Amino acid sequence: MTEEILPRLSIDAGPIDTLVLDYLDYFQVPLHPKVIAALEIAWADDTTTYNFYRTERLTFDQYVERYIRVYG
Repeated sequence: MTEEILPRLSIDAGPIDTLVLDYLDYFQVPLHPKVIAALEIAWADDTTTYNFYRTERLTFDQYVERYIRVYG
């Protein structure tokens, strides 16, 4: 994702470290639909789901609702 987004923002990040911190896909941070639209990201839309603690997959809206319920 970084390799796709940074050039569109005119940011040269140099070589990207391939260190994997989340070996088991424990979590994924969802992309805001406006970011998807603004950067014209083809592989994601408002129906894309993301891993949530390996127990379920949530859309962006579901993730935000859960976040507010837990931390709000």
